[in-house]
Amino acid sequence: MSFSGATWLACSTGVGIAQVADAWALWTPRGRRVERLAVAFAFFEFVWAGVTFMVWRRALEGVPSWLPVSFMAYVAAMTAAGMVVGLQRGAEEGGDAPRDLVVAGAVFGACFAAVCARYWLALP
Repeated sequence: MSFSGATWLACSTGVGIAQVADAWALWTPRGRRVERLAVAFAFFEFVWAGVTFMVWRRALEGVPSWLPVSFMAYVAAMTAAGMVVGLQRGAEEGGDAPRDLVVAGAVFGACFAAVCARYWLALP
């Protein structure tokens, strides 16, 4: 991996903002395009969790270790919650995401973006 802690923090700020936008889109469904966008963003979250794992393993300068761990824990928790909801619904096709999970995603995204931006702007 050839980027710095500042790059990860800047990109993670964007990811947190995108999580809030994704939660807004899930809160007010607007059709197939928004659903596809939400699925694409969920895939991107998994990819970013992989990048975050590498950042955590390398302990990049300027990135506190709890920050990447919190993102990986968030992705794992939301994946587990999605599996539970899917199993509870059974063969039922589609359906809206549970509102409490959408709110949790928005709150985490806002907090994650704010903290990443704070550390990013504090770098020399």
